[in-house]
Amino acid sequence: MHSYQSQTQSMKCYSSVQERISKLEDTLHKFTQASLSNQKNIGASIRSLETQVRQIAKQLVEQHSGKFSANIQTNPKEHCKSITTRSGIIVKEEIGNNLVVDEERKDEERKNKEDKKECEADKEKNKKIEEKSE
Repeated sequence: MHSYQSQTQSMKCYSSVQERISKLEDTLHKFTQASLSNQKNIGASIRSLETQVRQIAKQLVEQHSGKFSANIQTNPKEHCKSITTRSGIIVKEEIGNNLVVDEERKDEERKNKEDKKECEADKEKNKKIEEKSE
């Protein structure tokens, strides 16, 4: 009889362990399903955000087409000689009146340099003439 009681107890223990294992498996299955569902929801949210960012970027491009980009650097000399685009194209004309003023100033500087050189050359000639006459 003693062995029958121990078998019954063993069966009860085994049954209890099996119940626990079954409950754990059910809990694990539910957790896995919930995790997969959350992952799908997060993926859908990310795709939605990506779409919204693309739409905002497109709107910004449309709003600012024909204007300079936001990374304009201030010219410390406050006059423009030329503009070089990102693609390497150099724009020299149609920049504005300051280009014409700048070119006129350059012409004056060139003339002044030429005049100075002529003066210096004349002085050298005069020195040589004076030295020869002595």
